[in-house]
Amino acid sequence: MMDGPRIGPPRLGTGDGLEISGQRSDPHYNPLATASVSALEQELAIVLAAADRFARGYGLVWDDYDRLHEAHQHLIRVLAQLRGQEVLQ
Repeated sequence: MMDGPRIGPPRLGTGDGLEISGQRSDPHYNPLATASVSALEQELAIVLAAADRFARGYGLVWDDYDRLHEAHQHLIRVLAQLRGQEVLQ
């Protein structure tokens, strides 16, 4: 999907209160939440990378459109669950 070097998704900075600890000794460690955030981060990175390509005037190949659609649908489902209502009506 990208012509240049692959760049990972942006990471949350320390001290912002949003990081999820990966330490099993941490009493707040939740493997399901950690996996959910990782999956969400992956799907968001795909959508942002595609948006960046479009903004620079490049297109995608057919497989990229399929994967972008999957990522988009995942983000819509998560947002709908967070809001408690449909996102696109």
